[in-house]
Amino acid sequence: MTLIHQGPLSLHLHLPHWLLPPNKGYSALTVSATTTAAYFLFYSAYNKTNQRIELSLLLDIFLFRRGVDWSLKEINKTISLSGITTLLLSLIPEFAENYVSSQRDLFFLSMNLLWVHSAYSFWKFYDANPRKVLEDKWMKRLSVWLGGLGQIVLALGYWDRLSLENVALFGTVLSIGHFVTMELDFKYKLQVRPFAYLPFPLGAAAIYKYFFP
Repeated sequence: MTLIHQGPLSLHLHLPHWLLPPNKGYSALTVSATTTAAYFLFYSAYNKTNQRIELSLLLDIFLFRRGVDWSLKEINKTISLSGITTLLLSLIPEFAENYVSSQRDLFFLSMNLLWVHSAYSFWKFYDANPRKVLEDKWMKRLSVWLGGLGQIVLALGYWDRLSLENVALFGTVLSIGHFVTMELDFKYKLQVRPFAYLPFPLGAAAIYKYFFP
Protein backbone atom coordinates (compact mmCIF):
# COMPACT_ATOMS: atom_id res chain seq x y z
CA MET A 1 0.00 0.00 0.00
CA THR A 2 1.31 3.41 -0.96
CA LEU A 3 0.16 5.65 1.83
CA ILE A 4 2.12 8.83 1.21
CA HIS A 5 -0.01 11.54 -0.34
CA GLN A 6 1.70 14.25 -2.32
CA GLY A 7 0.01 17.64 -2.38
CA PRO A 8 0.72 21.36 -2.70
CA LEU A 9 0.59 22.02 1.02
CA SER A 10 3.97 21.86 2.74
CA LEU A 11 4.59 22.25 6.43
CA HIS A 12 8.07 23.39 7.39
CA LEU A 13 8.91 22.40 10.93
CA HIS A 14 11.97 24.07 12.40
CA LEU A 15 13.18 21.89 15.25
CA PRO A 16 16.37 22.05 17.31
CA HIS A 17 19.05 19.73 15.96
CA TRP A 18 18.73 17.31 18.87
CA LEU A 19 15.07 16.72 17.95
CA LEU A 20 15.73 16.11 14.28
CA PRO A 21 15.21 12.49 13.20
CA PRO A 22 17.89 10.31 11.62
CA ASN A 23 18.12 10.38 7.81
CA LYS A 24 15.55 7.64 7.33
CA GLY A 25 13.32 8.79 10.18
CA TYR A 26 12.52 7.11 13.45
CA SER A 27 11.30 3.53 13.38
CA ALA A 28 7.57 2.98 13.75
CA LEU A 29 8.23 1.13 17.00
CA THR A 30 10.18 4.11 18.38
CA VAL A 31 7.38 6.52 17.49
CA SER A 32 4.75 4.22 18.99
CA ALA A 33 6.73 3.55 22.16
CA THR A 34 7.53 7.24 22.65
CA THR A 35 3.89 8.22 22.17
CA THR A 36 2.75 5.56 24.62
CA ALA A 37 5.33 6.70 27.18
CA ALA A 38 4.14 10.30 26.76
CA TYR A 39 0.57 9.24 27.49
CA PHE A 40 1.63 7.34 30.58
CA LEU A 41 3.48 10.44 31.82
CA PHE A 42 1.07 13.21 30.85
CA TYR A 43 -2.23 11.34 30.90
CA SER A 44 -2.04 8.38 33.28
CA ALA A 45 0.06 10.27 35.84
CA TYR A 46 -2.16 13.36 35.73
CA ASN A 47 -4.25 13.84 38.84
CA LYS A 48 -7.51 15.50 37.78
CA THR A 49 -8.28 16.59 41.33
CA ASN A 50 -4.95 18.35 41.94
CA GLN A 51 -4.44 19.14 38.23
CA ARG A 52 -0.80 18.10 38.25
CA ILE A 53 1.48 15.22 37.33
CA GLU A 54 2.00 12.71 40.14
CA LEU A 55 4.50 9.98 39.34
CA SER A 56 3.13 7.90 42.20
CA LEU A 57 0.15 7.17 39.96
CA LEU A 58 2.48 5.37 37.57
CA LEU A 59 3.72 3.24 40.45
CA ASP A 60 0.09 2.45 41.26
CA ILE A 61 -0.36 1.22 37.70
CA PHE A 62 2.82 -0.78 37.19
CA LEU A 63 3.03 -2.20 40.71
CA PHE A 64 -0.70 -3.00 40.76
CA ARG A 65 -1.08 -1.12 44.04
CA ARG A 66 -4.77 -0.53 43.37
CA GLY A 67 -5.32 -4.00 42.02
CA VAL A 68 -4.74 -5.74 38.71
CA ASP A 69 -8.16 -4.79 37.38
CA TRP A 70 -7.61 -1.05 37.90
CA SER A 71 -4.12 -1.18 36.36
CA LEU A 72 -5.31 -3.03 33.28
CA LYS A 73 -8.10 -0.52 32.72
CA GLU A 74 -5.64 2.38 32.97
CA ILE A 75 -3.22 0.68 30.58
CA ASN A 76 -6.11 0.02 28.19
CA LYS A 77 -7.01 3.73 28.16
CA THR A 78 -3.40 4.66 27.50
CA ILE A 79 -2.85 2.29 24.58
CA SER A 80 -6.12 3.40 22.99
CA LEU A 81 -5.05 7.05 23.06
CA SER A 82 -1.57 6.13 21.86
CA GLY A 83 -3.06 4.09 19.02
CA ILE A 84 -5.34 6.94 17.88
CA THR A 85 -2.48 9.44 18.08
CA THR A 86 0.06 7.42 16.10
CA LEU A 87 -2.66 6.51 13.59
CA LEU A 88 -3.28 10.21 12.96
CA LEU A 89 0.45 10.91 12.80
CA SER A 90 0.79 8.23 10.13
CA LEU A 91 -1.91 10.00 8.11
CA ILE A 92 -0.16 13.39 8.18
CA PRO A 93 2.14 13.20 5.13
CA GLU A 94 4.76 15.68 6.37
CA PHE A 95 5.25 13.63 9.52
CA ALA A 96 5.20 10.31 7.67
CA GLU A 97 7.66 11.53 5.04
CA ASN A 98 10.17 13.16 7.38
CA TYR A 99 9.90 11.65 10.83
CA VAL A 100 9.10 7.96 10.50
CA SER A 101 11.00 5.36 8.51
CA SER A 102 7.88 3.45 7.43
CA GLN A 103 4.44 5.01 7.28
CA ARG A 104 2.90 1.61 6.62
CA ASP A 105 4.53 0.10 9.72
CA LEU A 106 3.32 2.96 11.93
CA PHE A 107 -0.20 2.59 10.52
CA PHE A 108 -0.05 -1.17 11.19
CA LEU A 109 1.21 -0.74 14.77
CA SER A 110 -1.49 1.84 15.47
CA MET A 111 -4.20 -0.40 14.06
CA ASN A 112 -3.05 -3.28 16.24
CA LEU A 113 -2.97 -1.16 19.41
CA LEU A 114 -6.56 -0.24 18.70
CA TRP A 115 -7.47 -3.89 18.09
CA VAL A 116 -5.96 -4.82 21.47
CA HIS A 117 -7.92 -1.99 23.09
CA SER A 118 -11.15 -3.15 21.42
CA ALA A 119 -10.65 -6.80 22.33
CA TYR A 120 -9.89 -6.03 25.97
CA SER A 121 -12.81 -3.61 26.29
CA PHE A 122 -15.24 -6.07 24.70
CA TRP A 123 -14.10 -8.76 27.12
CA LYS A 124 -13.89 -6.56 30.21
CA PHE A 125 -17.06 -4.49 29.91
CA TYR A 126 -19.33 -6.84 27.94
CA ASP A 127 -17.98 -10.31 28.77
CA ALA A 128 -17.43 -10.76 25.00
CA ASN A 129 -21.21 -10.95 24.66
CA PRO A 130 -22.78 -8.89 21.83
CA ARG A 131 -26.15 -9.01 23.58
CA LYS A 132 -24.73 -7.00 26.48
CA VAL A 133 -23.64 -4.33 24.02
CA LEU A 134 -27.21 -4.09 22.72
CA GLU A 135 -28.51 -3.76 26.29
CA ASP A 136 -26.17 -0.88 27.17
CA LYS A 137 -27.12 2.81 27.07
CA TRP A 138 -27.61 4.26 23.58
CA MET A 139 -24.50 6.45 23.81
CA LYS A 140 -22.31 3.47 24.68
CA ARG A 141 -23.88 1.41 21.90
CA LEU A 142 -23.15 4.22 19.46
CA SER A 143 -19.56 4.36 20.68
CA VAL A 144 -19.07 0.63 20.15
CA TRP A 145 -20.51 0.84 16.63
CA LEU A 146 -18.31 3.80 15.74
CA GLY A 147 -15.24 1.99 17.04
CA GLY A 148 -16.11 -1.19 15.15
CA LEU A 149 -16.68 0.67 11.91
CA GLY A 150 -13.41 2.52 12.44
CA GLN A 151 -11.55 -0.77 12.75
CA ILE A 152 -13.08 -1.97 9.47
CA VAL A 153 -12.03 1.24 7.72
CA LEU A 154 -8.44 0.85 8.94
CA ALA A 155 -8.27 -2.78 7.85
CA LEU A 156 -9.68 -1.95 4.40
CA GLY A 157 -7.15 0.87 4.04
CA TYR A 158 -4.23 -1.29 5.09
CA TRP A 159 -5.14 -3.97 2.55
CA ASP A 160 -5.66 -1.45 -0.27
CA ARG A 161 -9.44 -1.73 -0.38
CA LEU A 162 -10.00 1.92 0.53
CA SER A 163 -8.30 5.07 -0.68
CA LEU A 164 -6.02 7.01 1.63
CA GLU A 165 -8.34 10.02 1.45
CA ASN A 166 -11.25 7.90 2.70
CA VAL A 167 -9.10 6.34 5.41
CA ALA A 168 -8.03 9.80 6.58
CA LEU A 169 -11.60 11.08 6.63
CA PHE A 170 -13.59 8.13 7.93
CA GLY A 171 -10.82 6.67 10.10
CA THR A 172 -10.34 10.00 11.83
CA VAL A 173 -14.02 10.78 12.28
CA LEU A 174 -14.92 7.30 13.49
CA SER A 175 -12.00 6.87 15.90
CA ILE A 176 -12.44 10.30 17.49
CA GLY A 177 -16.21 9.83 17.47
CA HIS A 178 -15.79 6.57 19.36
CA PHE A 179 -13.52 8.25 21.90
CA VAL A 180 -15.87 11.20 22.47
CA THR A 181 -19.06 9.16 22.80
CA MET A 182 -17.37 6.73 25.18
CA GLU A 183 -16.09 9.51 27.45
CA LEU A 184 -19.14 11.80 27.59
CA ASP A 185 -20.78 11.86 31.02
CA PHE A 186 -24.50 11.99 31.74
CA LYS A 187 -24.43 15.78 31.26
CA TYR A 188 -22.78 15.29 27.84
CA LYS A 189 -19.54 16.81 29.05
CA LEU A 190 -16.23 15.34 27.92
CA GLN A 191 -14.48 14.24 31.09
CA VAL A 192 -10.88 13.61 30.05
CA ARG A 193 -7.47 14.74 31.18
CA PRO A 194 -5.91 17.59 29.15
CA PHE A 195 -3.34 15.49 27.24
CA ALA A 196 -6.17 13.37 25.83
CA TYR A 197 -7.19 16.31 23.63
CA LEU A 198 -4.09 15.80 21.46
CA PRO A 199 -5.88 13.66 18.84
CA PHE A 200 -8.27 16.50 17.99
CA PRO A 201 -5.76 18.87 16.33
CA LEU A 202 -3.95 15.91 14.77
CA GLY A 203 -7.22 14.67 13.29
CA ALA A 204 -7.99 18.13 11.93
CA ALA A 205 -4.51 18.28 10.37
CA ALA A 206 -4.92 14.86 8.72
CA ILE A 207 -8.28 15.74 7.18
CA TYR A 208 -7.17 19.24 6.15
CA LYS A 209 -4.18 17.88 4.27
CA TYR A 210 -6.25 15.67 1.99
CA PHE A 211 -9.37 17.75 1.48
CA PHE A 212 -8.29 21.39 1.79
CA PRO A 213 -4.86 21.60 0.08
